[in-house]
Amino acid sequence: SVFKLVALAIQLLPVVYLLADGVPGFVVTPLFRVAAAFVYLAGPNTSEVYLNVNNSQWHLTLAACLILLAGPRAGRLRRAGDAAVLVLFAGSGPFSLVCAPLALWSWWRARSAGEPRGGALGPLIVLGGAALQLAYLVAGSRTGAAAAGFGLPSPAEIVRILGLHGACNALLGRTFTARWYRE
Repeated sequence: SVFKLVALAIQLLPVVYLLADGVPGFVVTPLFRVAAAFVYLAGPNTSEVYLNVNNSQWHLTLAACLILLAGPRAGRLRRAGDAAVLVLFAGSGPFSLVCAPLALWSWWRARSAGEPRGGALGPLIVLGGAALQLAYLVAGSRTGAAAAGFGLPSPAEIVRILGLHGACNALLGRTFTARWYRE
């Protein structure tokens, strides 16, 4: 199916960026790059996000973070590819809000290093997506969606979701967590 192929291509983007030249400075050796790509592909409790276009935002978020950490790359084709991935990322979900500080740091780092035009294209794409997502969230909270129960979760609900579904599933496994805590 076409959706499976698109999901596969998007899922492999972080692997491509991890294995490519010009990745962030913390990925120093080829062995570490391969190991990081393997851990990404073989991560525990992640089977539900594989080959699913609906979950592409997670893979795009990791690819966008790698692009922003790497900074502007040489070559027009590479910069165009990075920009295309960042545009997909910025429009795919609210994660551009979370990555906005990283985008600002990336722009500041590139500008202080004397990059042409300050390496501003990638950070501008992410910050533009963050502004659109913020406007959407603000507009949505003013409509009947919040009154109907479709608004933003409360701080207590966020802690419960992150603690239960994030930390407990990763550390204890989904099956044990489901038996331990019935929702």
